[in-house]
Amino acid sequence: MVTYAIEHLEQIRALAGCGRQLAIGGTRATPHSEVTLFDAGTRKVTRKLTLPTHVHALAFLSPTALVVGGQDGHLYLFNPRTGDSLGVHAAHEGGVTALSTSGEWLASTGIDGRVCVWSADKIAFEFRAPGAQRAVALDAARGDRLHRP
Repeated sequence: MVTYAIEHLEQIRALAGCGRQLAIGGTRATPHSEVTLFDAGTRKVTRKLTLPTHVHALAFLSPTALVVGGQDGHLYLFNPRTGDSLGVHAAHEGGVTALSTSGEWLASTGIDGRVCVWSADKIAFEFRAPGAQRAVALDAARGDRLHRP
């Protein structure tokens, strides 16, 4: 077991992995937050990404594309290797509660009760479920099936 110390985070809310990359995000005492990226092989921090909102969800689309779901309802896309911002999308009214990926698809849920399935930079389809959705998963074998764990 390897233990990582995450500086300045009051609460870890999300983590995601892709190959040797590990992303960890959460909340801080300030209105903004950060995602800490680790290389699990070297056990070192490779980068820190600063965001204008608290981090509620994380998912890798690929080794060069990390999606961050914020408390502000936005999806932030970064290249975790360079730290470059690849875009910001208004996704939900209220916080993003979960993210899941399968191939080219990204599913997001929010406090607004919507589940949105994204292809590239637009919503491919969405549905509204009663109450806020806390988790969502895409079927890896069939990207068109949603599962609520």
